[in-house]
Amino acid sequence: MTLIRGSYSGNLRCELSHPSNTTIKTDAPKDNHGEGMFFSPTDLLAASLGSCILTIIGIRARDKGIEIGNPEFTIQKTMSSNPRKVGKVGVHIKFSVELSKEDKEYLEHEGRNCPVALSLSSSLIQEIIFEYA
Repeated sequence: MTLIRGSYSGNLRCELSHPSNTTIKTDAPKDNHGEGMFFSPTDLLAASLGSCILTIIGIRARDKGIEIGNPEFTIQKTMSSNPRKVGKVGVHIKFSVELSKEDKEYLEHEGRNCPVALSLSSSLIQEIIFEYA
């Protein structure tokens, strides 16, 4: 179990602290009364999905001896209103190395079933696109 600490620092900002002594600051986005100076909490949610997908792909690739290079991702988060929530997260994962059809299918399946993806509400649209060299 990981204990993460957080505190409200005023002006719609929070500071989060990980046991490794790493800190993250959050700020309300500009479209919700903030200054948008840092990741918003919903930005972190979206980024967590992309990071989790790549982490799981990295674990599975390492376990099977699949060379994946250094894949990258971009995220597009779309908010919904009434209630205000993340309605859609588009994740675009790009590999710069060639992979076999079997490896692609395996890694895509594993990535789509990462812990964050499985933890999000079924009402959240997850559009995950994989691109290969």
